[in-house]
Amino acid sequence: MDNQTEKNIQNEQQQEQSMQAVGQEKEPSNSQALQQCQQEVAEWKDKYLRAAADFQNYKKRLEKDQANITKTIKADFLREILNIVDNFDRALEMKDQESQQEWLRGFAMIAKELYKFLQKHGISEIEETRTFNPELHEAVMQVESDTHQPGEIVEILQKGYYLNDEVLRPAKVSVAQ
Repeated sequence: MDNQTEKNIQNEQQQEQSMQAVGQEKEPSNSQALQQCQQEVAEWKDKYLRAAADFQNYKKRLEKDQANITKTIKADFLREILNIVDNFDRALEMKDQESQQEWLRGFAMIAKELYKFLQKHGISEIEETRTFNPELHEAVMQVESDTHQPGEIVEILQKGYYLNDEVLRPAKVSVAQ
C-alpha cells in the first residue's frame, strides 16, 4: 500500500475511535437506560392508576347525583298528588253530612283538579276515537255492529294517554268486525 492509503485508513480509524468515545459519553450504559425506562413505566403506571381512580370516583358521584335528582323529582311529584288524596279523604268524610248532589259535585271538583295536575305534567288524553290505530289503541275485542264500519272503534273500554306527544298508555277498545 502506498503512504496516502495508509494515512487515509489511519484517519478513518481515528475518526471511528473518536466517534465511539463521543457516543459512549452521550449514551448511557444499558443499566442506566433500563433504570430510566423503568422509572418512566412507573410514572405512566401511576398516572394510569390515578386516572382510573378519578374515573371510578366520577362514576360513583354521578350515580349518587342521579339518584338524588330522581328522588327529588319523585318527592315533588308525589307531594302534588297528596293534595288530591287529601281532597278525596275530605270528600269521603263528608258523605253522610252532605246531600248526594253536593257530594258528587265535590268529586267532580277533585276530578277537575286531578286532570289539571295531569296536564301540568304533560299527560293528555288520546282523543282519536273513531278509527282503530294500532299505535294509539289496543283492540281488546271485536264485536258485530250494524252502525260501524269494519275497523272502526265501537267502544272505549279504557282511556289512553299521551306523555308529551308519546303514547304513555294505549286506549283499550272494542273494534267492529
